[in-house]
This record gives sequence, structure tokens and C-alpha cells, in this order.
Amino acid sequence: MTHPNDAPSPRLDPANAQSEPIEDGALEATDEDKIAGIVAQTRQDLAGGHQKSARELLQQRFDQSGIEVEGARVAQLAEGLEADTA
Repeated sequence: MTHPNDAPSPRLDPANAQSEPIEDGALEATDEDKIAGIVAQTRQDLAGGHQKSARELLQQRFDQSGIEVEGARVAQLAEGLEADTA
């Protein structure tokens, strides 16, 4: 007798894996578009009371997304976010 938990999970089935972007054009976004999206997401997180600083969040997200942004630009973007959420 098999247990119901022994059945493979449909979430782990490769046939159910997402192989294309959710939104049309997601792969066509420029680095500037991606940066703008990360800044917008970070703005919302900071408004919600995130514990990390704007600069920490931005740098973490740029690193995770593989987008190279110079430190001076990260600082400039962070200053703008901090002014927006103050």
C-alpha cells in the first residue's frame, strides 16, 4: 500500500516548470528598465517599514538580478528613495 504523500508533487514535476516569462516583453527590458523596476519595488518595501537601508536593499537586488550598478549610482538612487520615504 502506498501513502498519498509518496506521490510526486506536481509542483516538482518538470512538466509544470515555467519556461517562459510571465509577462510579455520581460526578456526585452533594458538594464535601465530593470533598474527602474528594482527602485520601484524597493520604494514600496521601504514604505512598508523594511529593516534594511535603501542602499542595502538596492545593492542586494542589483546583485541578485545580475545588474552591475556603480556604487555612486546606488548611493544616488538610495538617497532619492530615502527622501521619498522620509
